[in-house]
Amino acid sequence: MLKLTADEATPNYADYLYAGILIIPIILLAYLNGLVLLPILFSKKRFASYFASIIFATLIFSTLVYTLFEIFLGLIYPSFIFVSIFGFFDLIFLGTTTITISSLLYFTISWFNSEQQRKQMAILLQQKSDAELKLLKSQLNPHFLFNTLNSIYALVLRKSDSAADALIQLSDIIRYMVYETGSSRILLSRELEVLHAYVELQRMRLNSDTKVLYQQNGNPDSKQIAPMLLFPFVENAFKHGTKSAIKNAFVHISIDLTEDCVKLYIQNCKRNIPNDGTEVSGVGLNNVKQLLELTYPNNYKLKIVDKQNTFSINLTINLLV
Repeated sequence: MLKLTADEATPNYADYLYAGILIIPIILLAYLNGLVLLPILFSKKRFASYFASIIFATLIFSTLVYTLFEIFLGLIYPSFIFVSIFGFFDLIFLGTTTITISSLLYFTISWFNSEQQRKQMAILLQQKSDAELKLLKSQLNPHFLFNTLNSIYALVLRKSDSAADALIQLSDIIRYMVYETGSSRILLSRELEVLHAYVELQRMRLNSDTKVLYQQNGNPDSKQIAPMLLFPFVENAFKHGTKSAIKNAFVHISIDLTEDCVKLYIQNCKRNIPNDGTEVSGVGLNNVKQLLELTYPNNYKLKIVDKQNTFSINLTINLLV
């Protein structure tokens, strides 16, 4: 901007006024866009209203500044000649630039705040999931242990020679539960090893009339799985499928391992009493489903079939997650 004066002496406050007439409207336009128009109109997808508003605001800004330079300053300081190097269309370009910069600043700050909120939400959700997972495990593991102890107690009462072997297997199961199930993933081979030990322990306490079939197809290799995830279904099968009141009792367990999945199929007989589908391992089917949902969300399929004399589950878990 140029200031042509009648003499060389120029008041200091005139300089400030001259600069303020340009800077203050720029600041007001930036605040209007960043604090009013973008949050109220653009963020709510009222795009037509937003663009109409910024066009109107830019025209008001250009007209106001141009008028102040051409008329207002001349009235205040008649002895000075103030000449603006900005024409009307230059002021429109300046206003558009102000809108663009303030918009970029608004979107940058919004993105940063959104990322911070997303990270905080992710941390809170993870903490919530970990707490729920620990709670489910704390309910599941003791119950599993109590049922195993009951099985050994039955062998001791019968003075069975298998009681000593059962205690050895129990010690391995306890060691697994206490020292190896704290992490989120363990080797699938270890999980299946302990699961098979549990099946053999149950087989010891049952009489020869109860048919227990355990099959495993495929190699676990280095695959990993969430600990204690298959046990509730196996435990449930023995709990309800081997009661003394059931004739020709049976428990069939089949585990198929593929490159990326583990498939568990269990079928057991049951008394001819309607099952509401809520009893699995004493802690409830909902708990087991929650455990699956927390550890393998959208990566498992569970099908439960409750018939008059049989109960079966078909579980597939995608391990590549």
